[in-house]
Amino acid sequence: MIGTLGRAVFEASEARVFTPTGFARRGSPRIEEHAVVGQKSQLEFIAPALEEVSFSIRLDAALGVAPLKELERLRASRDKGDILPLAIGGKYLGDWMIADLQETWRQVDNRGRLLLAEAAIKLKEVKPQ
Repeated sequence: MIGTLGRAVFEASEARVFTPTGFARRGSPRIEEHAVVGQKSQLEFIAPALEEVSFSIRLDAALGVAPLKELERLRASRDKGDILPLAIGGKYLGDWMIADLQETWRQVDNRGRLLLAEAAIKLKEVKPQ
């Protein structure tokens, strides 16, 4: 097991390949700029902003993944605002929500079954209340 996002398990085995690629994490501070007459503006650090994570997943029926089922699960999590714990390599990276999901259907068979798709996922950090 490579990691998890909620109940989804990232793995690479003989039976199934379901792995994130292009994993990127982004964070920035929240800064307020205050205008000062006759001088340069002054900056004020407010707090850290919520972090974002992005990655892609290849959903390939030939690699043991049901592309349409996985896309439907991701859409449902996005649309319900599910809070999803994220772990990679055994390290817990916090709780996240799907902020954006872009799916690209790459291959459909002669019966209209989705065989290959890619999902580009953006997550936004959720802070505990």
